[in-house]
Amino acid sequence: MRISASAEERAPASKKTSGEKKKRAPTTKTAVTKAKKSQKTTNDSSATHRVLLSSGFSPRQVKALSKKIESLGGDIATSLRDFTVFVTEAPLKRTKNVMASALQNCPIVKADWLEKSTTSGKFLPTQKFLLRDKAFERAHAYNPMIERDHPFRGKTWSMYGSTASPSTGVNTRAGVEGVVLDLLSLGGAKRATADGDFVLRLDAGSSSSKTPDRVTYLKTPKIPIYTPSHVLAACLDGVLPS
Repeated sequence: MRISASAEERAPASKKTSGEKKKRAPTTKTAVTKAKKSQKTTNDSSATHRVLLSSGFSPRQVKALSKKIESLGGDIATSLRDFTVFVTEAPLKRTKNVMASALQNCPIVKADWLEKSTTSGKFLPTQKFLLRDKAFERAHAYNPMIERDHPFRGKTWSMYGSTASPSTGVNTRAGVEGVVLDLLSLGGAKRATADGDFVLRLDAGSSSSKTPDRVTYLKTPKIPIYTPSHVLAACLDGVLPS
């Protein structure tokens, strides 16, 4: 699995869907609750936003957008643990920022949100400015309109194996291993001294399939063994496979 300078992850999609389609009305109490929470999150214009800007923006763009954020009373976020909205442009890619946004249910919006907000003099609700990339959504079972479950929260895990750089063959935390471990920590999972809820196999090769590899299990006790592909896909659809 290749990681670019912008910490991109090519995460295979899961076939599981994490919520109802936008045009379908919620059919259960849980779905209704999630829909309401999502609407509240994406429509709250009174909050002071901490805005994470895409690393794909040029220095000139970052400077201009930062100025708009500050003029609206917001802050520029520098940590994936402390932001409320992510600003980027299409097409969406499986970068660490995108997966962290999906994992924490932070809206991903176009830069136009800041332009229109500046004109109005206040942060506008994010819902109308959500970045919709249909190809990305179909490929990765990602729905920006719903609030996803937290797949790693409260989980414990153990690890074996390591990931080598595809170019040098040298093990590196800056590669897949570093990204996956950061996302697990960000999602609330804790490393265990023994087996835990699942085992993370970092030496598994990446799959060219659009779906993660089949889940295997330890025999005694029966614990699922996940690969980086499983973890990264769970960030986008909110579900760890079984």
